[in-house]
Amino acid sequence: MIPSPSRIEAQNPPVGRFVEAQGLRVHYVEMGPPDGVPVVLVHGATGNLNDMTFDLAPRLAGAGLRAIAFDRPGLGWSERPAREGWRPAVQTAVLREAAARLGVARPVVLGHSWGGAVATAWALQDPGIRGAVVISGATMPWSDGDDWLTGLKTSKAAAWVGAGVFRLMAERDGGASAAARIFRPQQPPEGYLDHLQPELVLRPETFRNNTEDIERLDGALAVQSRAYPDLVPPLEILHGLADEIVSAQIHSVALAELAPRSELTLLTGVGHMPHHDDPERVCRSVERLAEN
Repeated sequence: MIPSPSRIEAQNPPVGRFVEAQGLRVHYVEMGPPDGVPVVLVHGATGNLNDMTFDLAPRLAGAGLRAIAFDRPGLGWSERPAREGWRPAVQTAVLREAAARLGVARPVVLGHSWGGAVATAWALQDPGIRGAVVISGATMPWSDGDDWLTGLKTSKAAAWVGAGVFRLMAERDGGASAAARIFRPQQPPEGYLDHLQPELVLRPETFRNNTEDIERLDGALAVQSRAYPDLVPPLEILHGLADEIVSAQIHSVALAELAPRSELTLLTGVGHMPHHDDPERVCRSVERLAEN
């Protein structure tokens, strides 16, 4: 049985602080020296900022960078705009204002999976950023093929997410099997599920937001991707060739062909979570852009 929203929230309280942007509360965690080059970290679908703070943010902070992980609007503990809050461009505008209120200027913006759509939208909205790192990013429309995240028709996306989340909570192993499907062929690192607070997405409003994000992303990217040839900041694009969630060919290879200043790294034998499987490689990509 799924716990009530109040029980979920009591058992999974905010781990960071809040900043107001566009009249909304935005949840964030900051690590590293305040005078370091800022790196904004944006998580994917069905998750929250804890995916970034498990390993990547501490590593970046240890390298002297100012790592700031946000809950995307409508997920985790961040509030969502009432109008078109599912659009990557709308979410990006909220997070840009939140970052500005924290004194962030010329950041490196890193986005994973759905967050890759935010990272590329940020690069379009603010050409002055140091650059964007796109990891396993959902950045291109896919409706003329069979894949979104592996071969599912768009109409089935919500059902897939719902099934995955409910399995995550229902399986006797505490969600380890569901996490294994997301990470494979790698394994989730020890302690990851305990850190993630995955139950937060089971709250009805959050669940609806997450489903809407996925259902509408294809159409949003059909518009957004037209502007990729005009991207000014450099992009570091990393994608595992064994990714069973987001197609490297449909998304990252196509993005690299359109973005003028892009560096594409395809990782043999790596699945959907390179920032956990090979965080040092991801950190090197961030550090290269931080020097820009």
